[in-house]
Amino acid sequence: MRFKAVKDEIYSFIQYANSFTSPKNLNTVLQNILIDAESDGVTLRATDMQVGFSGKVEVSVEQTGTATVSGKKLLDIIKEIPDGSVIDFTFDGSKINIDSGKSSFKLSTISHEIFPTMAEISPEYYLKIKSELLYDLLKKDQLLYFNRRIKDRIHRFSYGCLRRQTRNLCSRFSKDSYKQY
Repeated sequence: MRFKAVKDEIYSFIQYANSFTSPKNLNTVLQNILIDAESDGVTLRATDMQVGFSGKVEVSVEQTGTATVSGKKLLDIIKEIPDGSVIDFTFDGSKINIDSGKSSFKLSTISHEIFPTMAEISPEYYLKIKSELLYDLLKKDQLLYFNRRIKDRIHRFSYGCLRRQTRNLCSRFSKDSYKQY
């Protein structure tokens, strides 16, 4: 496996993937991120067996392959590399080599075959929305808090889409739930 990526393109995906690892688990494979280099990009996967993360980054892949590496160590290394730098990832069968500029790192790997399988999620319905519009919707639905007592009672804030026969209509709503004393 060999691919090159700009730090700015891959860093956020490594951050997200690392947040799904399980650092205090006895099963060391759950502390790892699975890196799967395919011809059209690199897929990063992580799981703690309850929730998982899978994200694809479009990078320059020279050789396909799969490996697992410690999420925390990978994140610590990538964090220290200067922004905008090109990072060269190479897997030689037992270690992943990470090179950028004058820096070079080697990380041990665990066999990717023991990494837990993750089910593919294929939603029946989905909604595409521009991030600016979503931000505006969230901003408009911020709840007003009149005092601390009311603030403590508010539990849930939700969005939902209603499907109608003649057309799809997406509506937004917020809901207050109160504790039962």
